[in-house]
Amino acid sequence: MNKKIDTEKLTGVPETLLIALYLRAVETQRVDSIIRDEKAVEIIQSIDYDFAKFDRAWASQVGVAVRTEILDEVTVAFMRQYPDASVVNLGAGLCTRFNRVDNGSITWYEMDLPEATQLRRQFFTETDRHQFIESSITDFRWMERIQREGNQPVLFIGEGLFMYFEEREVKNIFIEMATHFPGAEVIVEINGPISVGRSKHHDALSKTDGKAEFKWGPASGTVCETWDDRIRFVQEWNYLDRHGDRWRFMRLFAYIPPLKRHIMNKIVHLRFRKDGEVMEK
Repeated sequence: MNKKIDTEKLTGVPETLLIALYLRAVETQRVDSIIRDEKAVEIIQSIDYDFAKFDRAWASQVGVAVRTEILDEVTVAFMRQYPDASVVNLGAGLCTRFNRVDNGSITWYEMDLPEATQLRRQFFTETDRHQFIESSITDFRWMERIQREGNQPVLFIGEGLFMYFEEREVKNIFIEMATHFPGAEVIVEINGPISVGRSKHHDALSKTDGKAEFKWGPASGTVCETWDDRIRFVQEWNYLDRHGDRWRFMRLFAYIPPLKRHIMNKIVHLRFRKDGEVMEK
């Protein structure tokens, strides 16, 4: 039997990539699965980690499945419009989205910390169209690595990432991105406000080493428009709007808008204004 790959270097926020990986694999094996991620199933069999501690995290499993479904759909829609553009997966972890949605011409970047990227290299092969960037998102030099094809926009994906940063940090990152990538689009996951500072109560995160903490969670992604006039809110999707039968008692929150906004995660679609472009609010 081949020796399994250890994950001792993954602590704090990087360890959370194992939660998403495992929950996608578990979801895939359900008869009524929301998503299919056979690569995740394959990977967990090669990793030495106590995944069983997440087996009771049913709400996180539904959340991970729903966010995967939404992000896949929005990414595919973007690639249909801009088939030769670039996609940047921020805090990529062991995300397998490229394997699921690759159109054969997109240039895809997986950006994450060195310890996460080194683990990724155990399971994925880097190519000219599928490149890995080892960097902290707050070290803005990573932006110099991103190539644009002509006037086509760049799509940034922030999944399971920005809730671990303070709002001022997220604001600075987005403003820097808007400066470097005018016309780019962003699809990002945000937590509800009730989650901030309550990681120890989370059904999955509480089972990790305790170093990762939720720090940012606005009620709506519209707050991003207040940071810079180049940032425009396009749309957002609340997780409760999908697969209500899987949410058990939590589906009742869907009928109470304030609770729905403050408790549930959302996917937010933003766009950066192009140079000289006038964008209506």
